[in-house]
Amino acid sequence: NSAPFGRGEQGCPPQILGKSLMLFIDTRIDAPPAEAFAEAKARGDELVHIPALRCEPTGVALHLNECGAAFVASPRAAKIAAGALLKYEGAVWAVGKTTADVLRGSGIPVAREGSTGGAAAFFAGLLGGGIPVPGRIAWISAMETAENRDGLFREYKSAIMHFPVYRTFPADISGETLKSLP
Repeated sequence: NSAPFGRGEQGCPPQILGKSLMLFIDTRIDAPPAEAFAEAKARGDELVHIPALRCEPTGVALHLNECGAAFVASPRAAKIAAGALLKYEGAVWAVGKTTADVLRGSGIPVAREGSTGGAAAFFAGLLGGGIPVPGRIAWISAMETAENRDGLFREYKSAIMHFPVYRTFPADISGETLKSLP
């Protein structure tokens, strides 16, 4: 059968109790917008939000004035750090478009916006474009990050001051939650 996984004949949802129904579970931290639930219902599907992770701000103080630039590594970090970044007089860099949009939406000017390549690509683009990297950079992100900040420090000869503004944990998903699924 060439139908997509989980679909019935010729890609149509299987019939359950006389109506089409596919269950989609969104595991992201933040719930999808109300429109996503309405669209699923209009298709005869059901969308359920069960986050796989939970997020908790760390409350870390953002001492940014000693840094020549502030690199914001995620939209969540941008939301949490917005108050301090509004007062910051240095350059604010965003890892990508979504992070830049969150910063701009908070009234924070973005001096440089990365693409989809992450922090390593962002910093490579700085040097490739002849843009000087300041001696000290504030790295505003989650507690746990995938980037090798020590490697970036060695490569770009900049001190990276990590400001972990939030951390993530596995969510506690109860058996009751799972039993309540259609």
